[in-house]
Amino acid sequence: YQRRVHGAKGVGELRATRKAEKMNGYDPLITSTDLPEVKVLKNRYTIIICVLGLLLLGFMFSFIAVVVKDENCNYNNSPPLSPLLYVNYLGMSKATRQGNEYISEFWASNLTIPTSDLPNRFANSTHVLASSIYHMYLNNAIEPIHLLQGDEIWNYYAGDPIMLVEFDLKAQTFKKTCLHSSILLGCVPQYVIKSRTWIGAYLPPGAYWVLVGAQVIPGFNLADVSNVNKTQFLDIYKNQTALINQLTTLAPL
Repeated sequence: YQRRVHGAKGVGELRATRKAEKMNGYDPLITSTDLPEVKVLKNRYTIIICVLGLLLLGFMFSFIAVVVKDENCNYNNSPPLSPLLYVNYLGMSKATRQGNEYISEFWASNLTIPTSDLPNRFANSTHVLASSIYHMYLNNAIEPIHLLQGDEIWNYYAGDPIMLVEFDLKAQTFKKTCLHSSILLGCVPQYVIKSRTWIGAYLPPGAYWVLVGAQVIPGFNLADVSNVNKTQFLDIYKNQTALINQLTTLAPL
């Protein structure tokens, strides 16, 4: 057929041309999409599409995190590990003020601070440099409103979220902070309560238990604790009666 169309000389020239094209990487029998250059270009487009897809997924998760953030920190997925395992393993004892909480001292510094080196607001006694405790709250247990003279660091360890509530009596405002490892709930795993701040805490709806830690600087001293004046709080926070009543059902210690 080629001889009839091109002639003997034409066929020879055609074959020589094709042989040269093949040596240069071109084969007319290969489609354009099978060429090495085209394959590389397709791979690049695939990589670009995958990267854009990952960026889109990241944006979607960030959007979800903002959407699901709830100031009441509703949570309904308690870890399967029993809280009593933590109680036994950490040697915790049931607190006397309410039957649904456990506590144990984890550490107290050997270093001490003389009273003369502390501000006058602290109790007239020597303080250890810092101290730390384990604290477990169970089944609607609360941390009643109180005030410490020093700083306090709260750490989340296990269980459900716990809601910390700070009160500013002068500004007549309050602030809620969810303590938990899940950032999708808008929570933080560690939080500092600055000195002389009124603070209370409670388990939000759907939460059953939580294990936290608290470090106090200078170390904890019962004489440094100020108890809440419930009447004063109810007068200032007239629109938060339920919250104040919840966090003042018992004395801090």
